[in-house]
Amino acid sequence: MARKPPLQYASKTGNGTNRIRFVYPAPGLPAFVQDGEPIRAIVAQEHSDLEAARNWGGRLALRGADENIVIPLSVQAVEPWDPAAADPPISGFAALSEARRLSFVRITLRAQHRLSPAAPRRVKLCDLLFDGQVERLRSVAAFVPSGGDLRLAFAADLHLAKAWNAIADAVARYAPDLVPGLVHPKRLVEKFIDEVNSLAAKGQLDLVVLGGDLVDHVYAFSRSQAPSTLADSNVKLLLDALARLQVPTLTTPGNHDYRLYPWRPRIGEIGALGIPSSRAKALLQAAGLWSRRPLCLADLDTLRTCEDSGRPALAHYLSAIAPATEFALTFQGVRLIFASSGRDVTPLWREVEFARAGPFLRSLRHARLCPDSEGLSDLQVNRIASWLQAPGGAALFFHAPLLRITHLAEVGRCVGRVDPHAKDNLASRIAFELQLERAGVHRGVCFRNPAPLLRALATALGPVVTFSGHVHKATAIQLDRSALVLHTADPAPPTNPADTVTLLTAPALGHMSDDRHHPPGYFIAHFKEGALVALDRRTL
Repeated sequence: MARKPPLQYASKTGNGTNRIRFVYPAPGLPAFVQDGEPIRAIVAQEHSDLEAARNWGGRLALRGADENIVIPLSVQAVEPWDPAAADPPISGFAALSEARRLSFVRITLRAQHRLSPAAPRRVKLCDLLFDGQVERLRSVAAFVPSGGDLRLAFAADLHLAKAWNAIADAVARYAPDLVPGLVHPKRLVEKFIDEVNSLAAKGQLDLVVLGGDLVDHVYAFSRSQAPSTLADSNVKLLLDALARLQVPTLTTPGNHDYRLYPWRPRIGEIGALGIPSSRAKALLQAAGLWSRRPLCLADLDTLRTCEDSGRPALAHYLSAIAPATEFALTFQGVRLIFASSGRDVTPLWREVEFARAGPFLRSLRHARLCPDSEGLSDLQVNRIASWLQAPGGAALFFHAPLLRITHLAEVGRCVGRVDPHAKDNLASRIAFELQLERAGVHRGVCFRNPAPLLRALATALGPVVTFSGHVHKATAIQLDRSALVLHTADPAPPTNPADTVTLLTAPALGHMSDDRHHPPGYFIAHFKEGALVALDRRTL
């Protein structure tokens, strides 16, 4: 689908040309509205000109994702907007250097016709049009209240990248016998979209959540070749995929979404596509993708999270997919909380506290297969804790899990009691992290602050479940709130949601797991009155 440049509309002001661009809603953070409710959009412009913003808003319209009917919009109000406001959240985009010179405006819009979805659908997804062209695809979701019933699909680790597409093409050309067993991220994502669209059409799905590692790296080319435009990024592949969805989508980034540049194809990496290591070298050589050098300075570019100009890797994500990485909203009776578990901790060695140096150095041994992510900051944990104090059930989404099951031992016997009333300081937090490391459950996870988040989960006011990815395996750990003990479990709803916190990790959607026993797939989760009541693991 052809798209216009991000600066969409120019009007003459006393200060010259005033260009306006959309910030919210977005494909990964849509506006959820009931029929008759206003749609509140946030735009950014180069000059503080409310009249220009009003004129711009008057040229907007809606179109259903599964139909060609255009619904006119009228402008109800235009007002300046503080980018620090939490609702709607745009803090990520507002923090970009390119946004600091912009003025933010909230435009309140109202649809001229009804937006209610046609039965049996419970949600109607719409594109926002500007002068008849798609300006923000899949960005407005009109829904019918369900009485506290929510069905969502959770998928993580899509790993979309032009590099994987090139390798899939090489397999088809030079090793066609491997095609039936090939794990192709792009095709798996397309199959996932077909399945969730079918469920939504039958009224059996309300929402899709994508839990990080949406792309394998931002740009399709090395640093010496890469232009810094959306069109030449793997984020564009993600945007194209979302264009087919007929279900509203909420997203959070993973550690790969913070990586700027691709790696040189190696035997170990392409094993994630199901290619046998005995065939990998010959395949890469035939395709002209093999390099003899075991290591070169340019390989370190795969860990870069900022361009030479200082522009962060997430800039395209924040501009085109979702304007924030930390937010909470309530939909169909469930408090949905999103947090970013950050970048790989490996390139952040200068920022690692001295007391965490030992675990950091030991983490380097497994960094290639499943690196530790930066983890959660004190500010993030405090914000999540406050969100969990709202009444009702909650679902928390972040990419890297707090704990990783790497063996068959019972987690409770390895870890022992989790005490939410322990003295909370850096020393006690690190002591707990060392305890988890010795137990073998703190590898390839959130590097920082599992202790305060577990305390926040244990003291939440209502039922709570967490969803993560990163480890490419479907696993579950349950925290007994009364005994404050962790238990290994099957990925399933708890028997008593009010007394149990369930920590889920999902299989990878676009890759295989390291041990090949966890094929690509995703979860379908069913909530009633805020509590998880059913969980279905689906394999692609």
